[in-house]
Amino acid sequence: AITRDHLFPIFSCGKAVLATAALQGLDKGYYTLNTPIADIWKGFEVNGKGDITIEHVLSHRSGLQAIPPMKEHRELADWDLMCKGIENATPATPAGKVCAYHGVTFAYTVGRPLEIADGRPLREIIRKEIFEKCGIENDFYFGVDADAEKRVVDIVDAPGRNQLNASIEKKIVRKYRPNTGRREFS
Repeated sequence: AITRDHLFPIFSCGKAVLATAALQGLDKGYYTLNTPIADIWKGFEVNGKGDITIEHVLSHRSGLQAIPPMKEHRELADWDLMCKGIENATPATPAGKVCAYHGVTFAYTVGRPLEIADGRPLREIIRKEIFEKCGIENDFYFGVDADAEKRVVDIVDAPGRNQLNASIEKKIVRKYRPNTGRREFS
């Protein structure tokens, strides 16, 4: 039975938490929205990423929406491995030109520059600067520790979900119009 002590993954709601932490970094003077990430993250500039700024990653316009190659799904939880994958990635589009949802890569592209600039691991920054200040440090986690992991509910794939997603993707085709910056949906 589910109790009030159980923890549930919040999936993309974590982006709001991470964006809050990143904007706190802005307030602390770590960077500006126009700061190239390569000025903070040495090695990031390879493969055409030198012009990507903090604003680009916060607004899903860095071109780094593709998940780095991996051998198995659990590698998504290996922070250093995924950040290295982002470091070696080539943007799909030029910085600032196309808005494409960075469903998974948002964490690495926003989080790594923040932890480098701050000097603390991202989990610690979020816990100390957000969760503890709000009094929710035992209810929300940005990556769980061994004790909290025992409280996380199991997530299962719902029957038919993949077919539903495929159906929706066929019906909604997004066309980007580079000359106007607008999108059309058909």
